Amino acid sequence: MSGRTRAFARGPAAWRRAGALVLLLPICASVRDALAQCPDGTPPPCARPARVAAPPPNSVAVMYFENLSRDTSDAYLADGLTDEIILRLQQVRRLEVKSRFESQRVRGRQGATPAALGRELTARYLVDGTIQREGERLVVRVELTRADRGVGVWSGRFDRRGASVLDVIDDVARAVATGVAGELLPAEAADLARRPTADPLAYEHYVRGNVYLAQRTPAALARAADEYEAAFARDPGLKVAVSRVAYVWALGLTYGVGDLPADTVHVRATDAVERAMRLAPDVADTWMAVGFRQFMRTRIGLGDFLEEAVAALDRATALNPGSAEAHHQHGQGLVVAGRDSAALAEYRRALALEPGRAVTYQEIAFVFLLEGRNADAAAWCDSALAADPRFVRAYLVRGRARLLQGDLAGAERDAGDAVALARGGDAVAALGLQAILSAARGDTAGARRLLPQRKFGFLGPEARAAIGEPDRGLDEIESYPSPALRCYLLRFPGNAALRGRPRFDRLAAGCPTPGGAP
Repeated sequence: MSGRTRAFARGPAAWRRAGALVLLLPICASVRDALAQCPDGTPPPCARPARVAAPPPNSVAVMYFENLSRDTSDAYLADGLTDEIILRLQQVRRLEVKSRFESQRVRGRQGATPAALGRELTARYLVDGTIQREGERLVVRVELTRADRGVGVWSGRFDRRGASVLDVIDDVARAVATGVAGELLPAEAADLARRPTADPLAYEHYVRGNVYLAQRTPAALARAADEYEAAFARDPGLKVAVSRVAYVWALGLTYGVGDLPADTVHVRATDAVERAMRLAPDVADTWMAVGFRQFMRTRIGLGDFLEEAVAALDRATALNPGSAEAHHQHGQGLVVAGRDSAALAEYRRALALEPGRAVTYQEIAFVFLLEGRNADAAAWCDSALAADPRFVRAYLVRGRARLLQGDLAGAERDAGDAVALARGGDAVAALGLQAILSAARGDTAGARRLLPQRKFGFLGPEARAAIGEPDRGLDEIESYPSPALRCYLLRFPGNAALRGRPRFDRLAAGCPTPGGAP
């Protein structure tokens, strides 16, 4: 039994004692500041509400289960099991289930009392548990607690052989739903029992793949592809697995996959997307993969596929209106196409489905940055960093917003934290922001030392303009064959310094006014 689970069983006093055991990891200064954000995502001082709203009576938050297995890879199974229980419970409309992002925000707070967690999450009930496997035996312990009272409502021990994760998820979801909502309606029971596959090992590979996919690192994406392939090999009827293989490789065009060179990732992304189109054309993830790949082909200058990308992402949301990821990706495509209002609507749909998505807060902030609403951009980044204090891209956007507000010191803190935390493409973007800030301080020579022959992607033209190389910046913008993408780049705030130059004005003349409905 985990420390947090034992504390549930013994009551609030045990939670206070458990707090003495929490180890604090060293983090950079602005990350510590972000941890102190107000509940609404704004920086202190926090506005004191006149009255704290009581959690809805059927609200429940599932805490991330603790892995007690000797095999550390089972930690990914524990995370995947937690995510799947959340998704399964969300099928019961009488329940208000907190999103996985909200649960992640309070992860690791063993010293918090159930009442404190319930208040922070606005949840009346908390679910907590552990998972342990030895050989063919899988043991899951689960407790349902009334948060405001700190008392147990129900607890269960599920001992299975044959690694039947499916059975455990079914049993836990049914027990929790019944404990919170009472006797289930026939339709609710049917929704809870719906399985994507009857093969427990295929399902285990699938849930592990989901956990790796969410990490968005080259190593994790490589593992995700392997897990989804294993799931599909065991059950060819699990079409979502082959769709997610394609989505992994499409995302790899931005994040990388393992140690593979970019050309290899591009070839494999093409093959994976074409396979998913043959085998799973009716799955939303297939169209997310198509859309993301077409967008990336446009971004790296292979042609103008932007409208195809937006149409594919629109189809993904139509196939699965309950997918926050699909709405989020659709929003990103719409922003590049200059349809800001439609993009913001998609982002808000994603947040309605999965509150607490740091990446969606950050993308909303970026829309406001493009529109010159710098204070709004900074505030939405505050919310992103309240949800995930290590989210690099929120530091990058907030740093640019702060610079435009005249807060050079704040922008430099954000850039420093971004450099300290970033990996891969984000690390390159963090150096680009540092170059822009060096130029803003008057240290053009220092900015040039950061830039030499580096390619900064969409940030490149701004960086070139900042160090006095406007023609090179305009060369980069003109190199894109997509007119919509060129118009998108012209909107970046640092490129305002290029306005008035004949080449800039000629490019901007054909750009529509951003906003637009879909």
